[in-house]
Amino acid sequence: MIISISTFEHTEFFWLTYLEILRVLKPSGLFFLNVPSNSKFHRHSTDNWRFYPDSSLALKKWGLKNGYNPEVLEHYTNFETGRDIWNDYVSITIKDENFKKNFNKRILDTKKNFTNGRKDLSGNIINFQELPQDQLNWGWKIYYKWRKFLHKFRNW
Repeated sequence: MIISISTFEHTEFFWLTYLEILRVLKPSGLFFLNVPSNSKFHRHSTDNWRFYPDSSLALKKWGLKNGYNPEVLEHYTNFETGRDIWNDYVSITIKDENFKKNFNKRILDTKKNFTNGRKDLSGNIINFQELPQDQLNWGWKIYYKWRKFLHKFRNW
């Protein structure tokens, strides 16, 4: 198993890192990815990316294109509230789809506070939410409206 928590947003070429992860995993190996979906800029040398519901599906396609056979077992976005909301995106990918039958349990079988989740990619999105959680928070809503107003004002 390889676990990546809060690093892919700082990795300038995370898709190359993903290929290296697939390379070193055993065929039945799992990749756990946890990365911010929203929130403030937090530079630790660089802060390049945010991940949304289809991110792991795009990585799967990149793996297939490069000769691997990955399968996303599940993915979702944590739903948190409060002042510092990150709402991390989480996905679990197996290196070789042929071994997915060895892993029947899913985090989403018991997890309650999430949005835009999928199990085995066979069904619709569970707890679909169009706007990221930072845009649903009242404080962030005001911030985005103010920023939009200032942008229009500057363009007059």
